[in-house]
Amino acid sequence: MKRSSSGIDWVGVAACFALALAFLGGAVYRSHQLISLNADGKRVSGRVTHVERNVKLGSYPTLSFRSLEGEQVLTEDMMPLTIKRVKMDDDVVVLYNAKDPRIATIDFGWLTWAQPILFVLGFAILITIALIFVLSPPEPDQKFPAKP
Repeated sequence: MKRSSSGIDWVGVAACFALALAFLGGAVYRSHQLISLNADGKRVSGRVTHVERNVKLGSYPTLSFRSLEGEQVLTEDMMPLTIKRVKMDDDVVVLYNAKDPRIATIDFGWLTWAQPILFVLGFAILITIALIFVLSPPEPDQKFPAKP
């Protein structure tokens, strides 16, 4: 990044902070969804009936399961899978919202939390980069070399 006369590239720092805030927002959003599901949700056996793959965003499995109330549910996973792959007809554990069973995700145990964890890591990396730019000493001026 090009530095200004003060030695700091403020546009780069601002971009890092803006992206870091976006990552933090993603972490908070996904964590809130998972905390709500873990607190009020139910776990049942289910099956993957379809998987739509998206190169940039991961895969979106469609889940089929019977809720504890006996309702047959067919819904798309609320979280795109970026860490673990599933195939059509895989048997899975489904974590769903008891009030609205269409809100569901595959329960991979601790791996279910991978997406929020990755968002937090992205936030930390971007904040670190921004702080390095702000706190690193400016490069010496190349026009006037230091005298011996």
